[in-house]
Amino acid sequence: MLARLLFLCGLFMASTSAMAMTIYKSTDANGVVSYSDRPSKGSKVFTFQDRMVEHLERQVYFVIMKKDGVDSVYVRNDLYAPVEIELSFTGVKNADGVPSRPIRRVMPLRSSIRLAQLTSKQAGRPLAYIPKLKYSWVTRQGPPWPINTRFPGVAGPST
Repeated sequence: MLARLLFLCGLFMASTSAMAMTIYKSTDANGVVSYSDRPSKGSKVFTFQDRMVEHLERQVYFVIMKKDGVDSVYVRNDLYAPVEIELSFTGVKNADGVPSRPIRRVMPLRSSIRLAQLTSKQAGRPLAYIPKLKYSWVTRQGPPWPINTRFPGVAGPST
């Protein structure tokens, strides 16, 4: 079993265009399974049944760090591509430092940026706010950063 797996991995690593080529699977009279890029007698085309699903909503998100009565709001981009984000706050009560307009910024790939630092107006009372995050892909077309897109397809959860 391990030998077959290693053989299959070796086939894929040996070819730079492994995803573009056809792989054939054959079984000989002794029950030995072989994989090849050339068809042989009795071989069948090998198809992968593995479904690759990527959840983008889990790769651009905000993190709230609370320390000594101060809430620091960070936005994290775990994608290997830049994204334009828009962070806004609603339902604000007893919070100072909340921006009056949404914060818009182009985030570089694989980065984390602190966008807001909120403090309590009245000590001893909890902060109350609802952060909302929207984001969209940034294309390489057009002017260099910052790119002013109009969120053509909002691609993120409103949390």
